[in-house]
Amino acid sequence: MRDWWPDLRGKAVVIAGSGASQSASQLKALRPIGYTIVINETRLLAPWANMLYACDRRYWEVKKPEFDGLKVSGQKVDQAHCANVRAVDEMLWGDEVGGGGNSGFQSLNLALKWGSRKIILTGIDLTGGHWHQAHGAGLANPQEQTFKRWLSAFRKASPICEDMGADVVVCSHLSALDCFRRQTVEGVLSEGWGL
Repeated sequence: MRDWWPDLRGKAVVIAGSGASQSASQLKALRPIGYTIVINETRLLAPWANMLYACDRRYWEVKKPEFDGLKVSGQKVDQAHCANVRAVDEMLWGDEVGGGGNSGFQSLNLALKWGSRKIILTGIDLTGGHWHQAHGAGLANPQEQTFKRWLSAFRKASPICEDMGADVVVCSHLSALDCFRRQTVEGVLSEGWGL
């Protein structure tokens, strides 16, 4: 365990991706649930989040994101802690994180590794587009084939999450994720998560 790793045992975690379904109002409603991880530019919708995760070095170089919480990257950068991502489509439990091709998968791996067993995925749509404009300045924008690979990685992770006793819930009406339980934000709140 590294000294900067948060202890998420017994805590619910919201992982907020940048898909087209993401919204500030949704994140505000989920804020009382617990620990919030925002991915890339979703930090702008929830500047109060606990952690910013962005895998790509280029994102940190181009955006130079301002964020007050914990900053974590999949690659070594000056501005953030390094999660040591390995380019495999599986969850890893030692000092590395499984890549799965995307920051949402890596954030899920981190939340599980750090002890959370109640995880909400928002804005992880895998269907195209962001809630914000397409990335410019040489940053990658995913294509249809990329989404298929990402979905395959999440499908491989689903039985592992289940074996660990993790309740992973998709709160996105646009999400292609079909391997985890689906629920509305209102439904999750009515279940009493984190309250």
